[in-house]
Formats: sequence, C-alpha cells, structure tokens
Amino acid sequence: MTRFALQGEAAAYFADESREVLNAGPARSGKTNAELVKAKFVAHNYPGSRQLFARETRKSLTETILPDWETKVLGRGHPMIGKARRSHRDAYHHPNGSVVVLHGLDDPENVLSGEFDRIYVFQAEQLTAQDTWDALMSRLSGRATPYVQGTLDVNPAGERHWIIRRANETLCLRCSTIVEAGRPDCQACHSTALGRVSHHQFKHTSNPLLFDWARQRWTEFGVEYLTQILGRLRGVRRKRLLEGLWVSEEGQILGDYDPAIHRISAQLEQTPFGTWVLRVTSPGWSVGNPDPMRESIVPIDWFGAGADWGFFPDPGAFVIFAYDKLGRRFLVCQVCRTSQQLDWWAAAVSNLYQEFKFRYIAVDPSAPAMKDAFNRRLALDHNAPALAISANNVIRQQDPDLAGIDLMRWGLRDPQGVVRTFFVKDSLRYGYDPMRKEAGKATCIEDEIPEWVFERKKSTGELTDRPDETRSCHVIDSARYEGNEGWGVRMAAAITAATKYPQGTAGAIHSHAEKMAKAKARGG
Repeated sequence: MTRFALQGEAAAYFADESREVLNAGPARSGKTNAELVKAKFVAHNYPGSRQLFARETRKSLTETILPDWETKVLGRGHPMIGKARRSHRDAYHHPNGSVVVLHGLDDPENVLSGEFDRIYVFQAEQLTAQDTWDALMSRLSGRATPYVQGTLDVNPAGERHWIIRRANETLCLRCSTIVEAGRPDCQACHSTALGRVSHHQFKHTSNPLLFDWARQRWTEFGVEYLTQILGRLRGVRRKRLLEGLWVSEEGQILGDYDPAIHRISAQLEQTPFGTWVLRVTSPGWSVGNPDPMRESIVPIDWFGAGADWGFFPDPGAFVIFAYDKLGRRFLVCQVCRTSQQLDWWAAAVSNLYQEFKFRYIAVDPSAPAMKDAFNRRLALDHNAPALAISANNVIRQQDPDLAGIDLMRWGLRDPQGVVRTFFVKDSLRYGYDPMRKEAGKATCIEDEIPEWVFERKKSTGELTDRPDETRSCHVIDSARYEGNEGWGVRMAAAITAATKYPQGTAGAIHSHAEKMAKAKARGG
C-alpha cells in the first residue's frame, strides 16, 4: 500500500463538511486520491456507513478507479477486498458493517432506492446533464456519519458545462432560491445563509508524487511529468489538463457533436435466429427525427469496419459500425492503440470478425500493408474473401484532406435536423491505451471530436478550412473511411439511379462526389 499525505486542496477537502463539493483541477492533481482516502476513513470510523462510488459506466469504474482503491488506498490483504473480482463485485464490505457500493450512471434508477452517507462521482464532466446529479443528491439521507456529502470529481471541460455553471451559482440554504449575483442576501426570504457548491480548485502541488510539500519543491517525477508529458499537450487539452482551465475549443470541425444526443447506453445482442439487435437503455432516447422513434430495440441490418494505421506516437485505430434499415449507424466497437505491430492488429481484426462478420474494412489508402495483412489473416482464419479495401477514392477525389467530413457532419445532424450517428458507451473494446491515457491524450473518438479543429494561419491566427494536422484524429479517420464506404458507396448504390436525391441525403452527397470527380478528370 502506498501512503500519501494529504496536502494543499486535498487536505482542505478532507476537512470539508459541505453537503455538495466540487473537486476540479488538472490531470493528476490528487483529486481522486483525496476522495478515496476520505472514503476509507469513513468506512473505518463510522460502522454501518453507506458510500457510493459512481462513474458514467460500471466498466469505466472498474478500469480506472478500483485498481487505485484496492492497491494504493486499501492495500493488499485488506478485509474489504475479499476474493471477488473487480468486474463482478457490486460493493466492498467492511467487517464493521460499512459498505461501499459500486454503480454505473448509465442505469441510475437502481441507485435511487438506496440511502447513502457519501456519494462520489468520478470523471463527472462526462455527465451531460445535471438531472442525474440532482437525483443522486436526493439519496444523501444516511444517518451513520456526522454529515452527508456528495462529491463531483472533475477534469475541467467547456466553460458552459453545467457543473461549472452550477458551482458559480449561489443558493439560499433556507428556501433554495437561486440568489442573484452580487446580492448579500436572498431576494425571496432575505436570509443570509447562502452557498451551494463548495469548490476546491486542485493544483499539481496537491499531489505528493509531484510536489514535496515539506521542502516546497517539485519531485523528480513531477518535473518530468509536467514538462515531458502534460507540457507537450497543445490547444484545449493543454489548457484543461495542465492549466486546469474551463475552456471550449474554437473552430471545431464536427461542431454539431452533442454527447447528450450522440452518446447512448445500449447493449448489442444476438437473437436466437442469428440476427442482431441493439437494445437502447438511454432514458428518453430519440433519433432526432421530426417524429422521433423511441423504440428500445433497434434491428441491425449489417456491420461495417474502418481502420487507420499508426504505431508511435500516433496510434492505430479500428472501428465497427452497426447499420439499420433507416440508414443510421451505431459505433459498437472501437480500438485505439499505440506500439502495436501489424500482426497484433490482424489478430484483433480476426477475433472481431468472428463476432461481427462485418462486410468490409475500409482501410487508410496510404497503408496498403495493413490491408494486405488483414486479408491474409481473414483468409487463413475464416476462409473469408478480401474484405479489407482502400477507403473510397470517389469521395477522396474532392479533396484528400477533407475526405468524408461532409458525411460525418451529415451523420451528426443533416440540414433537416435528422441524426444518424450514435456512439455506444463503453465501446472501447480493449480498454484505454495506457500510454495515451497517462499522457492526457485522446483515447477514443469521444475524446477526439471536441479537439479536432480547423488549422489557423500562423501569420494572422485566422481559422482556415483545413483540419489542423497536429490534432489527434485517428479514430475519427477510421470512422470517416468506414462512412465513405458504408454511406457513400453501399447505401447510395442501393438507391435507384433515377431517384432525385433530397438535399443532405447520403445519395446526394455521393452523387455530388461523383460529379466533382468527373469534373476534375475533365480538368473542370
């Protein structure tokens, strides 16, 4: 067990008795460790206490929080660990009757039947609305500890995120009215008992691994981490993870992306007849059509895949999308890994083909060796035809650097407001790439989209119409390649040639691409 001293904001948080607390700050500033230490203290010192560890999904809680909880805070052989595996346990039980309950917030209803003395929500910036948090706060009704407390563990996000706006609000603690900014009392009941969220702004000096509080100097590891890891970040990720600022990126290429709409909780299931369905569990889910379809079971028609080559420092990426008959596509599997050779990728693709039987793999046109390696392995393992093909050149002939961007935008929201692209939560098949996660870099498509921006002119700083090549977009590229084939070729080809394509449809975009290619060939 690693023993940590609580210093700076970590010590202030440990002593804080506020009902609602926000712990915000840059990467590795000691937020999570302070919360886990406090949770252990409560479990030991208040028999019968009930605490809740929650994150957006149960799987992400297992992969990110529980290893530190067991190895760094509880320590080997602690009675709360027992013999259960992390992925299969529902709670940690202390011999004195205290319990730490584990839960994913993609299914919040099961939490609402319990009462808790402490609630900790990790990576809370991933919660797209505050309704879930309000519901959790209503369960702070335990009586085993001197006070109850809910804690939001947050890496800074956009400046309009509901968490920072909530933290900046003042609430009358007597009548619960939101008090106008600058007023010394409540305009409704004139009470001066004002407050709401106790906000702790963590800094890297709060982490004893990075900063020696007694000597007031950075540790050797701290210097290396801040200069060689976080110091190499750029753009909005640097401002958030190094500087701890709440900022939004300007010039986003996929500006219509909205996690509240495009990220869904769903389970892919195979029926007894061999077909696939997607069981959507997101509350109030709709597809964004004028007449929203709120079915919970979506029949899947077929699967398509896309791949982008990378090794180090750029990762390789592989995605699988499920299509339904309405032309919607659902990201059900993504892989993002550095330092993996072609043999590793070919074996992973072979295993995924055994499960999904995707019809094609649209591969980065600049990586023919990747395409050949996939086809050889699929033929050897499954006697499959040549499924790996170069990404569609018809779309790419418009502009190689802008290939498929229009299709990506159209999928997020077309001119009529229809949404056709959805990302299933926890679709990262082999977990987070440890090297990229440690460095604070994007590990999945949901990380890449907000920071994928247009390039700026060096002379004036003005935005151009071309993507910034220094930004991470490897999973996005694999999704673009797949979309070029799935929407731009397969679905468009199924539409009768005589049909006049409505503006904004896949057929229209494909038809426009063909015209552009012919015009370019004629020199027009």
